[in-house]
Amino acid sequence: MEGALSLYSVGKDFGTTGTRAVSVGLIGGSIIPLEKGGKPIAVAPSHCFTYRKVRLPQANAKARRRIVQEELTFGLPLPLHQCVWDYYLQAGPEAFAVVAQQGRWQSLSSRWGAVQGADPEPLCYLRAATYMQVSDALMVDFGASHTTWMAISGGKIDWVRTMMRGGQALSQKLADESRIPLGEAEDLKRRRGTEMPAIQAFLNELLEEAMLPKPLAHRRVLLCGGGASLPGLRAFLHTQLGVEPESFPMPALLSPNEHVSALGAALSGRFGQQRLHLDSSAIASSGEGSVNVWIAIASACLGLWVAGVEIRYQGLVRQNQSLRGQFRKSASQMGVKLPETVTTPGQAEKWLAQQQKYRQGVRTRSVGFVTDGISKAAQALREVGECQLYSIVYDEGKLTLEGEAPSNLKAQQLRQKWGQVFPDLKQVKLQPGTGGRFRFEFEGGLPKS
Repeated sequence: MEGALSLYSVGKDFGTTGTRAVSVGLIGGSIIPLEKGGKPIAVAPSHCFTYRKVRLPQANAKARRRIVQEELTFGLPLPLHQCVWDYYLQAGPEAFAVVAQQGRWQSLSSRWGAVQGADPEPLCYLRAATYMQVSDALMVDFGASHTTWMAISGGKIDWVRTMMRGGQALSQKLADESRIPLGEAEDLKRRRGTEMPAIQAFLNELLEEAMLPKPLAHRRVLLCGGGASLPGLRAFLHTQLGVEPESFPMPALLSPNEHVSALGAALSGRFGQQRLHLDSSAIASSGEGSVNVWIAIASACLGLWVAGVEIRYQGLVRQNQSLRGQFRKSASQMGVKLPETVTTPGQAEKWLAQQQKYRQGVRTRSVGFVTDGISKAAQALREVGECQLYSIVYDEGKLTLEGEAPSNLKAQQLRQKWGQVFPDLKQVKLQPGTGGRFRFEFEGGLPKS
């Protein structure tokens, strides 16, 4: 029946190795690996985005969006007006914001054709996991062009890390090292898998860059993507992570190697699901157009009636306007541009206090303030020597520094010097790594201004 087309929501993954589609019944539970319906929801690759988590107060939707926009404005290395962005509301409440550079996003979305919209891969993973009743897990998508790691905790996204290396890069590496054609390298990879030292080294590089905690914080590791079928992969990851991986659970007819992202996109069409609308932060101009004639006539009549009343108070009005003008002019001469609604010294004093508090809050969250704090500790790395800093994370007033030292003594020397810069610095982790070196993680606050 032609009308039945509207009873399905379609998710479409335009992957590197082919396009996969999943249709989800809006009434009933039918889920099929086919495109059955109108315009689909496209899956946007995870590597196209920057991700931020923002804590939100109890507020209405307009206020929440304004808070997220301000956090992104002062927390991104590029202007927000050159990006498209939106956020997904998680429990807490907490916003999981996604940001993409506008030119890159336009280039990507132009390849999809007619679609209803697009959802970033991490949100598709989360929807699919929620549908399969998974609330806590480490999810790994071994794709052809990139590898994505995502932690789900308490039914919400904890973090996302994407590496621009996947199955294609691994095949190319095997071809270059063995000096064989790419097709033969691909076949060799699929036959021998992790028994090859080159493949083990490739996977160890991905694990090293993922900076996973030891022991792993999650009891489940879910694999998906075409690379998840690599021979020996599960046993290798079990050895490295201490948790036996499993395939991403999927409904009947769907494959964890192909359909996870498409399923998550299709589920967005069901009732009660949040949808992202990736737009720029520019304020849309008014589209009211010209005023209808009858409204103009009514306004003119009202204006004449009001004018008859206000003529009697014209002197008082002019006097008030003069006083307000002098007040605003004086403020302007002092370098303060007051809002139109501020007309008295009392209102101005209150407004200035609010602005000062706001600027102080923004400054302590800004990239410049954080960078200034980090630069004060850079000298310690040079003084101690032979230490490497891999990661610096600033979240909710807390600074986390992860890296590597050649010995326990060097790590403690670095901790002592950083303790003179960062308040309440404490050692979260210090454990032996490869080659006799020590992996460390310190946590503290930013220097007081």
